[in-house]
Amino acid sequence: MKKKVNVFGKSIPVLAIFVLGIALVSAALVPYLSNTITGNAVIDSPFMLSSAEGDVDTNLAWGTGFVPEDGQFTSTTSLELDATAYGGYEDSFWVKAYNQGTESVAGYMVFEINCDEGVSYEGTSASVTAINDFDVNLEKYEYNLGIPEKSGPFTLNEALAGDFNAYAVDSDSDGIYETIRVYSSASLGSADEFYIKADLAFKVNAHGDYTIKVAMMDDFTGVMPA
Repeated sequence: MKKKVNVFGKSIPVLAIFVLGIALVSAALVPYLSNTITGNAVIDSPFMLSSAEGDVDTNLAWGTGFVPEDGQFTSTTSLELDATAYGGYEDSFWVKAYNQGTESVAGYMVFEINCDEGVSYEGTSASVTAINDFDVNLEKYEYNLGIPEKSGPFTLNEALAGDFNAYAVDSDSDGIYETIRVYSSASLGSADEFYIKADLAFKVNAHGDYTIKVAMMDDFTGVMPA
């Protein structure tokens, strides 16, 4: 004799309830047929900039010039220039660019100069030909096919007539151009590096709160890294 039970006022065979139970369990199963494989990668910029300031110990490994010992470069992004100075103030710093990636990378070496009272320049805002408030004496050290090579010294204003270009930015649209960007194309192969020594010299008529930034960028019109 088949056993029946009463469900919601109806007589249903026990076998039917068992089959119904299997159907409900099956509907709760996971909707995939295998396990999952997951990977994670943290990607960093291939260019690493580090800095050294003032008079530094150097070596003669380059043959044609001096470069600071690697231990003197710091990963800090701050240049400790004098907080308060007067027209005629001078300072020096080094920048080391290193490609820590495995592929050659091309970009732009960008110098950004900002003054809250405006930067005096010659030319047009789209094509700055000279900066009046200060100048920077630049020297570049790099390997060319494994041979140490030094270029410079040349001033930033001389560079604007050569390999460097510059434009001015009125960041708050008040008619005063507070920022000038000076840039030049640069490329580094895997594990390649170059050094730039910059002697900063403010003119006696310079006035205001100046901020100087240096970065490698893929777009010289982009936002400067913090």
